[in-house]
Amino acid sequence: MDGTSLFRCEYSNQPTPIHKHSHMDYEILYVKKGEIGLSISSHLYTIHEGELVFISNLEEHCVEIQSSRYERYYVIFSSLSLDRLINNPKLMSLFKNRPQNFCHVFPAVEEAGPIFTALLEESRVNDPLSAERAACLIKELLILLYRRHSHRFPIPDKPVQESIYQVQKYIDQNFAQDIKIKELAEKFYINFYYLSHTFKELTGYSPKQYLLLNRLTYSKELLAQTSLSVGEIAMRCGFSDANSFIRTFRRHYGTTPSQYRRP
Repeated sequence: MDGTSLFRCEYSNQPTPIHKHSHMDYEILYVKKGEIGLSISSHLYTIHEGELVFISNLEEHCVEIQSSRYERYYVIFSSLSLDRLINNPKLMSLFKNRPQNFCHVFPAVEEAGPIFTALLEESRVNDPLSAERAACLIKELLILLYRRHSHRFPIPDKPVQESIYQVQKYIDQNFAQDIKIKELAEKFYINFYYLSHTFKELTGYSPKQYLLLNRLTYSKELLAQTSLSVGEIAMRCGFSDANSFIRTFRRHYGTTPSQYRRP
């Protein structure tokens, strides 16, 4: 997504596969007609007509079209702007929380079609209030889903300290800084072991893994979208030096940053 844009909505009826990718934005996919195969991180789904998919800003995903008759909408929203515009942990849990048994797929509510049509219109208008209205439309969709399927939202069974959500938000906004998890626990007055255990239950990652995944996901965006050197990207993403970045990138993706960048 263009760095100056808060959201983008697209419609397509072309059976073109979407290769594996990730981005620092939230995504909602709505299959209006047809059927697709969808890979999200280690999850494999068959998405049927009339289903919605919620993808976080840290999840690699790819799409394989499985029917000739195919229509889909997708909306991609800047994660930081949607956090700010909605700011409701229950509703935002579909984007931010990834406990062990989370399912990315929801049956669409009957209002989904008009909502995505309106999102597409706002994406084309793109005036100063378009992102505000788009956030309202997404919030309406989330509320309707919550009223019908609240049991499927990834909300913890037990109360979670608000500070855990604040730590998650802090990492999202400051991952390029020199962050130490123990110092974060002290900063937000949380027991270190409680933070580590509860954070992983909530997000599916330890705080350290979550921090690293933010850095690596951002690095892939910079590799794909800029001509910055590997060293410059390493520094922008919070790695101590280029060698540390290259080693970590290769360990996670099986290739070097330079090889990943090649067309």
